[in-house]
Amino acid sequence: MKKVSILIFTFCLILSSCATSKRAQQDVSITATQWKLITVATSSKELKPSEENPVTLKIENNQASGNSGCNYFSGPVELKEKSLKFGDLASTRKYCMESMEIENAVLKALSETDNYRIKDNKLELRKGSQTLATFAIAN
Repeated sequence: MKKVSILIFTFCLILSSCATSKRAQQDVSITATQWKLITVATSSKELKPSEENPVTLKIENNQASGNSGCNYFSGPVELKEKSLKFGDLASTRKYCMESMEIENAVLKALSETDNYRIKDNKLELRKGSQTLATFAIAN
């Protein structure tokens, strides 16, 4: 009887941890979350940011802000259900030779984004069904 009780307890514990994990994934919101770029697509290849120059994004109160690899940016964002449109972004104007390719690709992806999805705790900025950039939750 004791073995059966332990077995049932273990089974219940496993089920509750699975439910908690699924609930945590569903609770991730595009807003009030600091995102860190994993990849951004260009017409010919996917680019990944360096550890020294991370690319970040945060959307809060109808405003987007972050770092595009070298420069900081901010500006308005329109968010309706799964529709997402970045307005004109203001940016600092430093030149960083080692990160300009990824910076240009990120800013282009932001300007072309018209929707998004969150899948497996990753944010995908999209144009139609095409993924332009993928972000993970920043630690």
